[in-house]
Amino acid sequence: MTALSGLVSILSLQGEQATSTFEDEVASRHVEKSKIPATDAELGIYDPLLGPNNPRFYYSSTNISPDVGRIRFQVVIASIGAPDVSTGRVPMKFRVTMYWNLKGKKNVGESKSPPEGRVLDADELKAIAIPAVAILNADSYEVIGAPECVRLREATELMRWTCMYSSTLMQEEVDVKNFPHDHHVIRLMVGLKDQHREEGAVWDRRKWKLALATEEDTLDNSLSPKGFLVNLLRVPGFVYNRGLEVGMIQANEGAASEIFVVAKLTIARESGFYDTNIVPLLCMLTVAAVCTLSLGPKFFPARGIMLLSIAFLQIGLRMTMEPRLPDVGYEINIQQVMREFLMTILIMVIESGLVFYLSNGGLSFISEINQDKVLLYGRIIDLVTAIFVILRIVLLAGFYYIGLNKKNKSIV
Repeated sequence: MTALSGLVSILSLQGEQATSTFEDEVASRHVEKSKIPATDAELGIYDPLLGPNNPRFYYSSTNISPDVGRIRFQVVIASIGAPDVSTGRVPMKFRVTMYWNLKGKKNVGESKSPPEGRVLDADELKAIAIPAVAILNADSYEVIGAPECVRLREATELMRWTCMYSSTLMQEEVDVKNFPHDHHVIRLMVGLKDQHREEGAVWDRRKWKLALATEEDTLDNSLSPKGFLVNLLRVPGFVYNRGLEVGMIQANEGAASEIFVVAKLTIARESGFYDTNIVPLLCMLTVAAVCTLSLGPKFFPARGIMLLSIAFLQIGLRMTMEPRLPDVGYEINIQQVMREFLMTILIMVIESGLVFYLSNGGLSFISEINQDKVLLYGRIIDLVTAIFVILRIVLLAGFYYIGLNKKNKSIV
Protein backbone atom coordinates (compact mmCIF):
# COMPACT_ATOMS: atom_id res chain seq x y z
CA MET A 1 0.00 0.00 0.00
CA THR A 2 2.87 2.34 0.88
CA ALA A 3 4.62 1.55 -2.41
CA LEU A 4 1.42 2.31 -4.35
CA SER A 5 1.04 5.66 -2.58
CA GLY A 6 4.65 6.52 -3.39
CA LEU A 7 4.12 5.68 -7.06
CA VAL A 8 1.04 7.92 -7.21
CA SER A 9 3.00 10.77 -5.61
CA ILE A 10 5.81 10.39 -8.13
CA LEU A 11 3.38 10.41 -11.07
CA SER A 12 1.58 13.47 -9.67
CA LEU A 13 4.89 15.32 -9.21
CA GLN A 14 5.94 14.50 -12.78
CA GLY A 15 2.56 15.70 -14.03
CA GLU A 16 2.92 19.00 -12.16
CA GLN A 17 6.43 19.48 -13.56
CA ALA A 18 5.25 18.74 -17.10
CA THR A 19 2.36 21.16 -16.70
CA SER A 20 4.67 23.81 -15.27
CA THR A 21 7.12 23.31 -18.15
CA PHE A 22 4.32 23.62 -20.71
CA GLU A 23 2.94 26.77 -19.07
CA ASP A 24 6.43 28.30 -18.88
CA GLU A 25 6.96 27.60 -22.59
CA VAL A 26 3.61 29.14 -23.48
CA ALA A 27 4.37 32.16 -21.29
CA SER A 28 7.76 32.64 -22.91
CA ARG A 29 6.22 32.44 -26.37
CA HIS A 30 3.59 34.91 -25.32
CA VAL A 31 6.21 37.36 -24.11
CA GLU A 32 8.14 37.06 -27.38
CA LYS A 33 4.99 37.49 -29.42
CA SER A 34 3.70 40.47 -27.51
CA LYS A 35 7.04 42.24 -27.25
CA ILE A 36 6.82 45.42 -29.28
CA PRO A 37 10.03 47.38 -29.76
CA ALA A 38 9.14 51.06 -29.78
CA THR A 39 11.06 53.34 -32.11
CA ASP A 40 9.02 56.52 -31.92
CA ALA A 41 6.91 57.69 -29.00
CA GLU A 42 5.02 60.27 -30.95
CA LEU A 43 1.64 59.38 -32.37
CA GLY A 44 0.87 59.61 -36.05
CA ILE A 45 4.18 60.55 -37.68
CA TYR A 46 4.63 57.20 -39.36
CA ASP A 47 2.55 54.97 -41.59
CA PRO A 48 0.59 52.70 -39.24
CA LEU A 49 -0.13 50.11 -41.90
CA LEU A 50 3.21 49.17 -43.34
CA GLY A 51 2.71 45.52 -42.50
CA PRO A 52 4.03 43.01 -39.98
CA ASN A 53 7.62 44.26 -40.33
CA ASN A 54 6.63 47.52 -38.70
CA PRO A 55 7.31 47.04 -34.95
CA ARG A 56 4.26 49.12 -34.09
CA PHE A 57 1.79 47.38 -36.36
CA TYR A 58 -0.67 44.59 -35.64
CA TYR A 59 -2.89 42.65 -38.00
CA SER A 60 -4.57 40.67 -35.22
CA SER A 61 -5.10 40.74 -31.49
CA THR A 62 -3.62 37.31 -30.73
CA ASN A 63 -0.80 38.89 -28.75
CA ILE A 64 -3.16 39.98 -25.96
CA SER A 65 -3.22 37.87 -22.85
CA PRO A 66 -6.50 36.02 -22.25
CA ASP A 67 -6.47 37.40 -18.69
CA VAL A 68 -6.88 40.91 -20.07
CA GLY A 69 -10.23 42.13 -21.33
CA ARG A 70 -10.43 43.13 -24.95
CA ILE A 71 -12.49 45.87 -26.54
CA ARG A 72 -12.78 44.95 -30.22
CA PHE A 73 -13.46 47.54 -32.92
CA GLN A 74 -15.06 47.51 -36.33
CA VAL A 75 -14.94 50.53 -38.63
CA VAL A 76 -17.35 50.99 -41.55
CA ILE A 77 -16.89 54.01 -43.83
CA ALA A 78 -20.11 55.19 -45.45
CA SER A 79 -18.95 58.24 -47.43
CA ILE A 80 -15.88 60.37 -48.06
CA GLY A 81 -16.04 63.96 -49.30
CA ALA A 82 -13.54 65.77 -51.52
CA PRO A 83 -10.23 66.19 -49.64
CA ASP A 84 -9.12 69.77 -49.00
CA VAL A 85 -5.43 69.57 -49.89
CA SER A 86 -4.66 73.12 -48.73
CA THR A 87 -5.74 72.43 -45.13
CA GLY A 88 -5.28 68.64 -45.01
CA ARG A 89 -8.90 68.00 -44.05
CA VAL A 90 -11.23 65.26 -45.31
CA PRO A 91 -14.98 65.07 -44.54
CA MET A 92 -16.14 61.55 -43.76
CA LYS A 93 -19.14 59.65 -42.46
CA PHE A 94 -18.39 56.39 -40.70
CA ARG A 95 -19.71 53.94 -38.15
CA VAL A 96 -17.71 52.72 -35.16
CA THR A 97 -18.78 49.47 -33.51
CA MET A 98 -17.30 48.08 -30.29
CA TYR A 99 -17.57 44.56 -28.90
CA TRP A 100 -16.63 43.47 -25.39
CA ASN A 101 -17.57 40.78 -22.89
CA LEU A 102 -19.08 41.57 -19.52
CA LYS A 103 -18.62 38.06 -18.15
CA GLY A 104 -15.75 37.98 -15.70
CA LYS A 105 -15.42 41.75 -16.03
CA LYS A 106 -18.11 43.21 -13.83
CA ASN A 107 -18.53 46.90 -14.52
CA VAL A 108 -19.15 49.59 -12.00
CA GLY A 109 -22.85 49.89 -11.26
CA GLU A 110 -23.76 46.58 -12.92
CA SER A 111 -26.66 44.97 -11.09
CA LYS A 112 -28.00 42.47 -13.56
CA SER A 113 -27.35 41.28 -17.08
CA PRO A 114 -29.14 43.25 -19.77
CA PRO A 115 -31.63 41.45 -22.03
CA GLU A 116 -30.34 39.59 -25.07
CA GLY A 117 -30.95 40.53 -28.68
CA ARG A 118 -32.55 43.97 -28.38
CA VAL A 119 -31.38 47.55 -28.02
CA LEU A 120 -30.94 48.60 -24.40
CA ASP A 121 -33.04 51.50 -23.15
CA ALA A 122 -31.77 54.41 -21.05
CA ASP A 123 -32.36 52.70 -17.71
CA GLU A 124 -30.61 49.54 -18.80
CA LEU A 125 -27.65 51.53 -20.11
CA LYS A 126 -27.16 53.04 -16.64
CA ALA A 127 -26.53 49.57 -15.25
CA ILE A 128 -23.38 49.01 -17.31
CA ALA A 129 -20.29 50.99 -18.20
CA ILE A 130 -19.71 51.69 -21.89
CA PRO A 131 -16.27 52.59 -23.33
CA ALA A 132 -16.06 56.22 -24.46
CA VAL A 133 -14.92 56.39 -28.09
CA ALA A 134 -12.39 59.02 -29.16
CA ILE A 135 -11.85 60.04 -32.81
CA LEU A 136 -8.16 60.84 -32.50
CA ASN A 137 -7.58 62.76 -35.73
CA ALA A 138 -10.95 64.55 -35.84
CA ASP A 139 -10.93 68.31 -36.30
CA SER A 140 -14.66 68.30 -35.55
CA TYR A 141 -17.40 65.70 -35.49
CA GLU A 142 -21.04 65.14 -34.71
CA VAL A 143 -23.09 62.08 -33.88
CA ILE A 144 -25.69 60.99 -36.43
CA GLY A 145 -28.72 59.50 -34.73
CA ALA A 146 -28.46 57.83 -31.35
CA PRO A 147 -25.86 55.21 -30.35
CA GLU A 148 -27.18 51.68 -29.85
CA CYS A 149 -26.06 49.08 -27.34
CA VAL A 150 -27.12 45.42 -27.57
CA ARG A 151 -26.21 42.27 -25.66
CA LEU A 152 -25.67 39.75 -28.44
CA ARG A 153 -24.96 36.55 -26.50
CA GLU A 154 -25.97 35.59 -23.01
CA ALA A 155 -23.44 32.77 -22.62
CA THR A 156 -20.42 34.99 -23.18
CA GLU A 157 -22.00 38.31 -22.16
CA LEU A 158 -21.04 39.67 -25.59
CA MET A 159 -21.97 43.35 -25.89
CA ARG A 160 -22.12 45.50 -28.99
CA TRP A 161 -22.15 49.29 -29.08
CA THR A 162 -22.42 51.16 -32.37
CA CYS A 163 -22.63 54.80 -33.43
CA MET A 164 -22.59 56.77 -36.70
CA TYR A 165 -20.36 59.84 -36.98
CA SER A 166 -19.92 62.72 -39.38
CA SER A 167 -16.46 64.20 -39.01
CA THR A 168 -13.79 66.33 -40.59
CA LEU A 169 -10.56 64.37 -40.26
CA MET A 170 -7.07 65.86 -40.17
CA GLN A 171 -4.59 64.15 -42.47
CA GLU A 172 -0.81 64.14 -42.48
CA GLU A 173 1.49 65.11 -45.33
CA VAL A 174 -1.15 65.98 -47.90
CA ASP A 175 1.26 66.65 -50.78
CA VAL A 176 -0.02 67.57 -54.25
CA LYS A 177 3.37 68.20 -55.81
CA ASN A 178 2.65 65.42 -58.34
CA PHE A 179 -0.75 66.87 -59.30
CA PRO A 180 -2.67 65.62 -61.24
CA HIS A 181 -1.01 62.26 -60.53
CA ASP A 182 -1.02 62.65 -56.77
CA HIS A 183 -2.24 59.91 -54.46
CA HIS A 184 -3.06 60.13 -50.77
CA VAL A 185 -3.66 57.86 -47.80
CA ILE A 186 -6.79 58.81 -45.87
CA ARG A 187 -6.59 57.72 -42.25
CA LEU A 188 -9.19 57.36 -39.53
CA MET A 189 -7.82 56.82 -36.01
CA VAL A 190 -10.10 55.52 -33.26
CA GLY A 191 -9.40 54.82 -29.60
CA LEU A 192 -10.77 55.45 -26.13
CA LYS A 193 -10.66 58.70 -24.19
CA ASP A 194 -7.54 59.07 -22.07
CA GLN A 195 -9.32 59.85 -18.81
CA HIS A 196 -11.11 56.48 -19.02
CA ARG A 197 -7.83 54.61 -19.51
CA GLU A 198 -5.99 55.79 -16.42
CA GLU A 199 -4.97 53.48 -13.60
CA GLY A 200 -7.98 52.55 -11.49
CA ALA A 201 -10.51 53.71 -14.11
CA VAL A 202 -13.24 51.41 -15.40
CA TRP A 203 -11.36 50.82 -18.65
CA ASP A 204 -7.86 50.78 -17.15
CA ARG A 205 -5.43 50.23 -20.04
CA ARG A 206 -3.64 47.56 -18.01
CA LYS A 207 -6.82 45.50 -17.72
CA TRP A 208 -8.49 46.32 -21.04
CA LYS A 209 -6.69 46.25 -24.37
CA LEU A 210 -7.96 47.36 -27.75
CA ALA A 211 -8.21 44.86 -30.58
CA LEU A 212 -9.98 44.24 -33.88
CA ALA A 213 -13.36 42.57 -34.17
CA THR A 214 -13.57 38.94 -35.25
CA GLU A 215 -16.16 36.87 -37.07
CA GLU A 216 -17.27 35.52 -33.73
CA ASP A 217 -18.05 39.06 -32.56
CA THR A 218 -20.12 39.85 -35.64
CA LEU A 219 -21.89 36.47 -35.40
CA ASP A 220 -20.50 35.59 -38.85
CA ASN A 221 -22.71 38.29 -40.41
CA SER A 222 -19.84 40.31 -41.88
CA LEU A 223 -17.35 39.32 -44.56
CA SER A 224 -14.83 41.74 -43.06
CA PRO A 225 -15.34 42.01 -39.30
CA LYS A 226 -12.47 44.50 -38.89
CA GLY A 227 -14.03 47.05 -41.23
CA PHE A 228 -15.06 47.75 -44.80
CA LEU A 229 -16.37 50.34 -47.23
CA VAL A 230 -20.05 50.50 -48.06
CA ASN A 231 -21.01 49.54 -51.59
CA LEU A 232 -20.75 52.19 -54.31
CA LEU A 233 -18.70 54.54 -52.14
CA ARG A 234 -17.20 57.33 -54.26
CA VAL A 235 -14.60 59.94 -53.42
CA PRO A 236 -15.23 63.07 -55.56
CA GLY A 237 -12.36 63.57 -58.00
CA PHE A 238 -10.51 60.43 -56.86
CA VAL A 239 -10.43 56.71 -57.53
CA TYR A 240 -9.32 53.70 -55.51
CA ASN A 241 -8.84 50.00 -56.20
CA ARG A 242 -7.78 48.66 -52.82
CA GLY A 243 -10.32 48.10 -50.10
CA LEU A 244 -10.23 49.54 -46.62
CA GLU A 245 -7.18 48.44 -44.63
CA VAL A 246 -7.66 48.23 -40.87
CA GLY A 247 -4.84 47.69 -38.41
CA MET A 248 -3.56 48.79 -35.03
CA ILE A 249 -0.79 51.12 -33.95
CA GLN A 250 0.99 51.57 -30.64
CA ALA A 251 1.68 55.00 -29.19
CA ASN A 252 3.90 55.85 -26.22
CA GLU A 253 5.69 53.31 -24.07
CA GLY A 254 5.62 51.82 -20.61
CA ALA A 255 2.57 52.06 -18.37
CA ALA A 256 0.98 54.68 -20.61
CA SER A 257 1.39 52.53 -23.71
CA GLU A 258 -1.78 52.54 -25.76
CA ILE A 259 -2.94 50.84 -28.93
CA PHE A 260 -5.25 52.58 -31.37
CA VAL A 261 -7.29 51.35 -34.31
CA VAL A 262 -6.32 52.84 -37.66
CA ALA A 263 -8.28 52.51 -40.91
CA LYS A 264 -6.75 53.73 -44.14
CA LEU A 265 -7.80 54.06 -47.76
CA THR A 266 -5.37 54.87 -50.58
CA ILE A 267 -6.91 57.15 -53.22
CA ALA A 268 -5.53 58.61 -56.46
CA ARG A 269 -6.74 61.63 -58.37
CA GLU A 270 -8.70 61.21 -61.60
CA SER A 271 -6.35 62.80 -64.13
CA GLY A 272 -8.08 61.95 -67.41
CA PHE A 273 -8.88 65.60 -68.22
CA TYR A 274 -5.20 66.54 -68.11
CA ASP A 275 -3.91 63.29 -69.63
CA THR A 276 -6.10 63.37 -72.74
CA ASN A 277 -6.71 67.11 -73.24
CA ILE A 278 -4.16 69.50 -71.76
CA VAL A 279 -0.80 67.77 -72.21
CA PRO A 280 -1.50 66.41 -75.74
CA LEU A 281 -2.64 69.93 -76.73
CA LEU A 282 0.59 71.42 -75.39
CA CYS A 283 2.59 68.86 -77.34
CA MET A 284 0.76 69.59 -80.61
CA LEU A 285 1.07 73.36 -80.16
CA THR A 286 4.83 72.99 -79.70
CA VAL A 287 5.11 70.73 -82.76
CA ALA A 288 3.22 73.38 -84.73
CA ALA A 289 5.74 75.94 -83.46
CA VAL A 290 8.58 73.76 -84.77
CA CYS A 291 6.99 73.86 -88.21
CA THR A 292 7.50 77.64 -88.34
CA LEU A 293 11.24 77.00 -88.47
CA SER A 294 10.75 75.77 -92.03
CA LEU A 295 10.51 79.43 -93.02
CA GLY A 296 13.82 81.03 -93.88
CA PRO A 297 15.59 83.45 -91.56
CA LYS A 298 14.42 86.37 -93.65
CA PHE A 299 10.84 85.55 -92.73
CA PHE A 300 11.47 86.28 -89.06
CA PRO A 301 8.47 88.67 -88.70
CA ALA A 302 6.08 85.92 -89.76
CA ARG A 303 7.87 83.31 -87.64
CA GLY A 304 7.93 85.60 -84.65
CA ILE A 305 4.25 86.45 -84.87
CA MET A 306 3.22 82.79 -85.15
CA LEU A 307 5.49 81.73 -82.30
CA LEU A 308 4.27 84.52 -80.02
CA SER A 309 0.68 83.66 -80.90
CA ILE A 310 1.28 80.09 -79.76
CA ALA A 311 2.99 81.39 -76.61
CA PHE A 312 0.02 83.64 -75.76
CA LEU A 313 -2.33 80.74 -76.42
CA GLN A 314 -0.42 78.66 -73.86
CA ILE A 315 -0.50 81.55 -71.37
CA GLY A 316 -4.26 81.84 -71.84
CA LEU A 317 -4.63 78.10 -71.29
CA ARG A 318 -2.56 78.38 -68.11
CA MET A 319 -4.67 81.25 -66.77
CA THR A 320 -7.88 79.39 -67.55
CA MET A 321 -6.67 76.30 -65.68
CA GLU A 322 -5.43 78.11 -62.57
CA PRO A 323 -8.81 78.04 -60.75
CA ARG A 324 -8.91 74.26 -61.18
CA LEU A 325 -5.50 73.74 -59.60
CA PRO A 326 -4.79 73.23 -55.88
CA ASP A 327 -4.12 76.41 -53.92
CA VAL A 328 -0.71 75.62 -52.44
CA GLY A 329 2.49 77.57 -51.97
CA TYR A 330 4.71 75.41 -54.20
CA GLU A 331 4.85 74.49 -57.88
CA ILE A 332 2.95 71.37 -58.82
CA ASN A 333 3.68 68.94 -61.63
CA ILE A 334 1.24 70.27 -64.25
CA GLN A 335 2.42 73.86 -63.66
CA GLN A 336 6.01 72.79 -64.20
CA VAL A 337 5.10 71.01 -67.45
CA MET A 338 3.18 74.02 -68.77
CA ARG A 339 6.03 76.37 -67.82
CA GLU A 340 8.58 74.23 -69.66
CA PHE A 341 6.44 74.13 -72.80
CA LEU A 342 6.10 77.92 -72.70
CA MET A 343 9.84 78.35 -72.20
CA THR A 344 10.43 76.13 -75.24
CA ILE A 345 8.35 78.44 -77.42
CA LEU A 346 10.17 81.52 -76.12
CA ILE A 347 13.54 79.86 -76.81
CA MET A 348 12.42 79.37 -80.42
CA VAL A 349 11.44 83.05 -80.67
CA ILE A 350 14.88 84.10 -79.41
CA GLU A 351 16.60 81.68 -81.79
CA SER A 352 14.61 83.01 -84.77
CA GLY A 353 15.52 86.60 -83.92
CA LEU A 354 19.19 85.71 -83.50
CA VAL A 355 19.37 83.88 -86.85
CA PHE A 356 17.60 86.77 -88.57
CA TYR A 357 20.06 89.26 -87.07
CA LEU A 358 23.10 87.24 -88.10
CA SER A 359 21.82 86.51 -91.62
CA ASN A 360 21.45 90.22 -92.22
CA GLY A 361 25.08 90.95 -91.42
CA GLY A 362 24.52 92.02 -87.86
CA LEU A 363 28.19 91.42 -87.05
CA SER A 364 31.01 92.88 -89.13
CA PHE A 365 32.92 89.64 -89.65
CA ILE A 366 29.74 87.86 -90.81
CA SER A 367 29.13 90.47 -93.52
CA GLU A 368 32.41 89.40 -95.12
CA ILE A 369 31.22 85.78 -95.45
CA ASN A 370 29.46 84.59 -98.56
CA GLN A 371 25.71 85.19 -98.23
CA ASP A 372 24.90 81.65 -99.31
CA LYS A 373 27.03 80.28 -96.50
CA VAL A 374 25.35 82.59 -94.01
CA LEU A 375 21.95 81.29 -95.07
CA LEU A 376 23.25 77.70 -94.87
CA TYR A 377 24.54 78.26 -91.35
CA GLY A 378 21.20 79.80 -90.43
CA ARG A 379 19.32 76.74 -91.72
CA ILE A 380 21.68 74.45 -89.77
CA ILE A 381 20.93 76.39 -86.60
CA ASP A 382 17.20 76.07 -87.33
CA LEU A 383 17.59 72.32 -87.86
CA VAL A 384 19.50 71.87 -84.59
CA THR A 385 16.84 73.93 -82.79
CA ALA A 386 14.04 71.83 -84.27
CA ILE A 387 15.75 68.59 -83.17
CA PHE A 388 16.30 70.05 -79.69
CA VAL A 389 12.64 71.08 -79.39
CA ILE A 390 11.35 67.69 -80.57
CA LEU A 391 13.53 65.92 -78.01
CA ARG A 392 12.33 68.34 -75.36
CA ILE A 393 8.70 67.55 -76.21
CA VAL A 394 9.40 63.83 -75.87
CA LEU A 395 11.16 64.33 -72.52
CA LEU A 396 8.40 66.55 -71.09
CA ALA A 397 5.67 64.16 -72.20
CA GLY A 398 7.62 61.22 -70.79
CA PHE A 399 8.16 63.04 -67.50
CA TYR A 400 4.44 63.72 -67.23
CA TYR A 401 3.16 60.25 -68.17
CA ILE A 402 5.69 58.46 -65.95
CA GLY A 403 3.85 60.15 -63.10
CA LEU A 404 0.61 58.65 -64.41
CA ASN A 405 2.14 55.18 -64.34
CA LYS A 406 3.34 55.67 -60.74
CA LYS A 407 -0.11 56.85 -59.71
CA ASN A 408 -1.76 53.77 -61.20
CA LYS A 409 0.68 51.49 -59.38
CA SER A 410 -0.02 53.21 -56.06
CA ILE A 411 -3.64 52.01 -55.97
CA VAL A 412 -3.20 48.53 -57.44
